[in-house]
Parts: sequence; C-alpha cells; structure tokens
Amino acid sequence: MKRSLRRIITHSFHDVLMKTQRVNLSLLVLACLISPTITITELAKSFLCLPDSPHKKLNENTKYKHKEKRLSRFLKNERIIVSKLFPTVLSLALKNLSRKNEIFVIIDQTDLPLGYQAIFAALAYKGRALPFAFTLFKYENIAMSQNIIEYEFFELVVNLLKAKNIRPVFIMDRGYCDVKIVKKLRELDTRFIIRAVSNVWIEARDNNFKGLIGQFTQVGAFEDCIYHKKEQVLLNIAVGRNEQGDYIWVISDLNPSRVIELYKLRMQIEETFRDIKSLLGLKTLKLREDEFTQMKLEKILLALMCGIIISAFLEGESRKYSGVLVRKDEDYSFVRIVKEVVSRLWETFIVEPRNLKFGSMLYYNLLP
Repeated sequence: MKRSLRRIITHSFHDVLMKTQRVNLSLLVLACLISPTITITELAKSFLCLPDSPHKKLNENTKYKHKEKRLSRFLKNERIIVSKLFPTVLSLALKNLSRKNEIFVIIDQTDLPLGYQAIFAALAYKGRALPFAFTLFKYENIAMSQNIIEYEFFELVVNLLKAKNIRPVFIMDRGYCDVKIVKKLRELDTRFIIRAVSNVWIEARDNNFKGLIGQFTQVGAFEDCIYHKKEQVLLNIAVGRNEQGDYIWVISDLNPSRVIELYKLRMQIEETFRDIKSLLGLKTLKLREDEFTQMKLEKILLALMCGIIISAFLEGESRKYSGVLVRKDEDYSFVRIVKEVVSRLWETFIVEPRNLKFGSMLYYNLLP
C-alpha cells in the first residue's frame, strides 16, 4: 500500500487551506519528523532533503536561503488561524479510533520555550495520545485568571467533539482537581476522571468517613461522596494504589468501580511519553523571541500534531519492517520513534518522476 503524507494533508485540509499552504504544511510536518532538533535552522535544512522546484538551478547556499525564507513566510502567515484548523485535526485523529461512543480525552499542561505555557487536548489511543487542540499563554501576560483560560479551552474541546456527536470523558491530573473546574465540567455536561490531591476534605457517607481525602485509605469505589467542605459537591470517589504502592484518589461522575482502571489508562500513556512535551519532542524546540513567536510556535505545534496522528496510522505497519518496539521502562518521545522508523524506511521511499514539480512529496512505499 502506498500512502502519501501530502495526499493525507491535501485531502484533510482541502476545504480550509489553500494549495500552497497545504504543500507547505506537508513539508513542515515531514521536516519536523526528520529534523534532529526543532529549530528554524534545522527545519530549513530538512526542507533541503525534500523535493522542490527541481527545474531551478540553485547552488546549495541559495537553496537553503530559499527554503528558510519559504518556511519563515509560512510560519508568519497571519491568514492561517491555527485554532480554526482544530476541527480538521480532530477529524484526522478520529480516523484512528474504531469505537467512538466513549472517547477519552487527556488534558495536560506543559511548559514551552520562551516562557510559553500550553494546555493540550489529546485522544487516548492504544497507550498513546493523539493531540488535536491546544491553547498558549504566558503567566506574565495573563489579563484574566488562568481558570478562565482553562474554562474557555474546555468549552472549545467539548464543542469540537459535540460537532462530531461525541460526548467525551476528560482524564485529568491533580492540577485540575479544583472544585470550580468540576462545576465547570458539569456545566458543559462533560464526564470526567480527575486525580485528587490529598488535602481536600471529603465525606464518604457509606463509610462513615469525614476528613482529608489523603487520610482515606480504604481501597475501593464509593458513590455519592461529598467533595470539598465549603462547596459540598456530590461525586464518586475511587481509591487505589499504583505500582509503587502509593495511594491514588480519583474523583469522577462515572461509575466508581470503573474509575481506577480508566485513570490507569492515563498512567499507562504517561509510561510511554511522560508528558505531552516529551511526546511532541518539544525538548529540542528553540525559537528566537520576536513579534511572530507565538504564531510560529502555533504552526510548529500544528505540524507536530499532524505528524503524530498520521504516524499513528503507519506505526503498526512500520513495526513489521523496522523492528522498533516501545519499552515501558524508558521515556520515549513518539517523534523520536517515528524518526527512527522513517530513517529505516527511507530507502523504500519513492519519488515519482511525473510528480517532480513544485512541492512534490515523497511517497511512503509500505507494500509488504
């Protein structure tokens, strides 16, 4: 089976991006995957590896400058509003999922270069995460509370999925166990699984327990508990232990007997990518501060998300050829795995002569 990254991008983004923009996004996605580090310089060098304008007789230095300018123009293009492309990215990610009646969405915050913070939404998929939306902010530039930024992002994610007739289950870590967030998720009619911190007051009436949740050490599932001494929110609590024997307290509006196992889904995903920063390979991302920094960062994140999602289609096939295995005891960047797969498959990539024109792409030859 032949699969073209450019064809996937062209088909998926046909209605929302112009032809040149789709070509540049395709080039940026592949450049992100084959570039050793995610910097403008390295991405431009990776552009040199990709077919482009073969009829122009340019020396290597001129080619590099041409690629760098082209990349820079694309990253600075103000007409491309990345947030408006999230529905398309979500549609692309959903193609990986066979069952769409119960969609688990991981919400995670990570720090980025130059003081940026990002909140990501990602679909849980086979022990991995497929990020499809994000929001960026800087603590120093917050004109409103961070809660409002989070609420607006939650609403964006819920609306994206609602447009697909999907009611998600949010899986969130301890940073989101605030009772105000619980109330907001209920306003949005969104189910949730959130790991709780140990210093919140609860009342487990069936167990005659009142006190801090960290002192509640009876493993099991408990319905209709009161969460937070002042706000008195009614929800379910599950108590379990991780592999190290530490207690885990999880609050949810789902059946509590399922909650611990479902939260372990997030923990299993964390075993392979630790956090979304590692997943995206953002530890190597470097940008110079300028007026276009956020715009550039948004497009690079868009390209990385597309690369990860498209690679998820190919990973099962590529394992047969590459022998790349994901070990649970190591912190793997999925991008790094993809790069290794791509490098091993590079000899089977085909450039079709009839398609050697501006922006033509390498085709994946994945025939057994």
